[in-house]
Amino acid sequence: MSDRRRALELAPEALFDHFVDLSGRLIKHGNASAAYHLLAASFECAKQLRSEEHLAQVERVAGQFQAQLDSESPTHELSAAAASERGMPALFVSLAHTAKAARVGVKSEADLERGGAMRQASE
Repeated sequence: MSDRRRALELAPEALFDHFVDLSGRLIKHGNASAAYHLLAASFECAKQLRSEEHLAQVERVAGQFQAQLDSESPTHELSAAAASERGMPALFVSLAHTAKAARVGVKSEADLERGGAMRQASE
């Protein structure tokens, strides 16, 4: 494999897509824990990309996975019910909230940069 191809395969956007795809396959086959970790890895890629769209996708998928897990396996250790019994938030819900906070932060920074660029252009 060439160095260029390897670099493209390890680029955050390619890894993001791969991790989200694998997490979806894992949740479908009942491996919620591995699905969570891969979705968390996709979150890290989305942060690296500073992409509102990718962060929104993590937020949405995490919510979907939590709903699916709670519906299909309400006694699973990662279910909202099991987390509540431990006095903790469900992991997928927590990841969704973290992705939302990161998305809002990226949007705010972009808005500030646009505002600064507009001020400089008008001077």
